[in-house]
Amino acid sequence: NGIFNESYSKILRYEYLSRGDLKTISYVRLYIDDEDVAKKLIADGYAKPLEYVASGCTCYISHVNAIRDFYIQLERDSKALELIEMYLRDNAKTLEPLERFEKGAIVAALFEDDELWYRAELLKQLPDSRYEVLFIDYGNTSTTTKCLKVSEEIAKLPSLSKKCSLQLPLTHTAWSQEAEAKFAELTGEGELVFTTQLLKPGADHVTINLMLDEENIIDRLLPLCPKREPTSMEFLASYSSGSAATTKATITQVKSASQIYLQLAEKHALADSICTKLNAGKLQPKKDKGHLGELCVVQCKDDKEFYRGRILELLDNKYRVFLIDFGMVIEVDALYETPDEFITIPPLAEVYSLEPCADFEKNKSLTTESLHDLLESCDGVVVAEILDKTASPPIVRLTIKDKNGMNIFEQLQKLVEAKLKRIQKENENSECIISHGHSPRSFYVQLKRNSQVLDLVVRSLQGLDKVKLKSLDVAAETAMAVAYSEEDTCYYRCLIKSVLKEDEFVVFLVDYGITMAATEVFQLPRELVDVPPLALHCQLSEIPEDVPDPKLEEAFAALLEQHFGEVYEITTQPNEDDTKPHLAKLRINYKDFAQELTNTVAGVQKPLQVELHNCVVVQYDDPT
Repeated sequence: NGIFNESYSKILRYEYLSRGDLKTISYVRLYIDDEDVAKKLIADGYAKPLEYVASGCTCYISHVNAIRDFYIQLERDSKALELIEMYLRDNAKTLEPLERFEKGAIVAALFEDDELWYRAELLKQLPDSRYEVLFIDYGNTSTTTKCLKVSEEIAKLPSLSKKCSLQLPLTHTAWSQEAEAKFAELTGEGELVFTTQLLKPGADHVTINLMLDEENIIDRLLPLCPKREPTSMEFLASYSSGSAATTKATITQVKSASQIYLQLAEKHALADSICTKLNAGKLQPKKDKGHLGELCVVQCKDDKEFYRGRILELLDNKYRVFLIDFGMVIEVDALYETPDEFITIPPLAEVYSLEPCADFEKNKSLTTESLHDLLESCDGVVVAEILDKTASPPIVRLTIKDKNGMNIFEQLQKLVEAKLKRIQKENENSECIISHGHSPRSFYVQLKRNSQVLDLVVRSLQGLDKVKLKSLDVAAETAMAVAYSEEDTCYYRCLIKSVLKEDEFVVFLVDYGITMAATEVFQLPRELVDVPPLALHCQLSEIPEDVPDPKLEEAFAALLEQHFGEVYEITTQPNEDDTKPHLAKLRINYKDFAQELTNTVAGVQKPLQVELHNCVVVQYDDPT
């Protein structure tokens, strides 16, 4: 709390270690102004680190006790392992023998099976001067009579093996002896290279999936394990004759291609019954204030219907609530008690994911928009086939039930690909002018193809009569408005960045990329509300490295002055995050602007004015 209380004005950033969903925790690495919060808490003594292995690491299985207890060595640590063992082998004669047992101490222990020395943790002192040890770089335990002291530097090196566990899906009751034997067979040689997929860090061990040639080895183990008998309230379809079963379903909410809420057809009758009873009966308002995670009944403002919901967030006199039978999130003012008969019924909408696709992950907004377009044709009614119920969320194949049986995943791939090609074509070699900028990391351009729209906006604003303009009811930050510039006596579309006083504002001119002070702001005319901002925020895709910002900005300003009024060619990349500038490549007079900037900064080529000279061609060989 202390860290966050001091961080209201700081930049918060996070990276996923593992992705969960509504029911599964996501683990993240959190930064505040680029300081790792977890490392700070650990360094200050407020927390202990969790064991984890990043997804996508290649590894070997160094030792197996069971499916829930095995050790891996990362392939990238092979050299470190070799160096430690080489050091122990070469210095075994000079290291001092262990004189006193200290549980947990790190020593060099002789593994009597191969007569080689390895780092080990002392576990227990046994009769006959023997010690029970854990070889920390491999994960196996053994007994030995010979232990040597090692330097603190060697002892403090992190162990090069990680204790791991596979996760048993809820659809099965236990790992069988046959599965344990199969796992030992798959991993016993220690020569196969696996790829990790992090599920859950832990204080003692890491829960992971092991991928072998893109196959999850759990898929080879589960057929050998006893299944749990399905109950009437389970919604994951079970396997039928060795293949995934299909069922009709209704898509109730789409947040992304990897977060789709389905209500299976077998639950439609129960959902209708719940809604009917909630809206027919007299509900009791909650007497106490609701708390996070509490189940309650709420009324949706849009349709005035009552639904079951779970509280996600407490706001000022409001609640943010997740409708558990439909997957939607709404804000409400009032809460009602949940009738007893509905308390134990599990959520009727479950989250699923389409098959993974790199284009979907890279272009989330575009993919979600395209998915909504596809689903309009079927009113959300689909046929669902569970492909991987061990994934989180489970992966499904969705098809639209018509004569063609359209596969939504395949059609979405084609649609996203087509839109990306169109965007790429639009963004290649477009003409623009730079309307405002002081740095290659942040400048604004106006695309020439938007000239007619910009002219329309300018004419509309020039024709405004100050007397007829309406004042803003509330001049709040981030509100769109019209600002008056006393410098050139013109009106501009703007975004209010901050309100200093009643008649002092800092505004951002959305069609030019300029920030200025204003004393008067007015309501935006209705015909200009839907016109998108015409200044595109950009950053050069290639910026000289190891150059101080002041020198970079000085060179950038000099080039802008040299090319003042000239038209650039610009190629931009699709931008998923609207808060960040578009990466742009500029050309001016057939030259790469980034290269001109590099030359200017390096002093190789100062900005030159074009010089024309009369000349006579005295000999011609070829064009080169």
